[in-house]
Amino acid sequence: MLIPERDESRALSRFLIALVTLIVANILVFHHIQGRTAGVLAFADQLRSAGHTVQVPDLFDGRTFETIDDGAAFTRSADAPDFDALADAEATKLPQDLVYVGFS
Repeated sequence: MLIPERDESRALSRFLIALVTLIVANILVFHHIQGRTAGVLAFADQLRSAGHTVQVPDLFDGRTFETIDDGAAFTRSADAPDFDALADAEATKLPQDLVYVGFS
């Protein structure tokens, strides 16, 4: 099951977009435990439409998961990469004046 989108989540999303719209920023968005889903990409597109440069690295190498438990199981599996190293590698490719956004 996907995480349900709640009114509070939409309100927070709109607030964050409004907040970062005050300045044009380089933004690095990290996906949640279900992977780089359509919802995460839609959020990034909203930021881009406000004029920001947005990167959304796929730390799961194309994998997405229907449930939080499935995603958590992957992160603990032998197939799981070193997520800290992947995140650091993505950040070093971008300008230092970077805004980090993460979903949990």
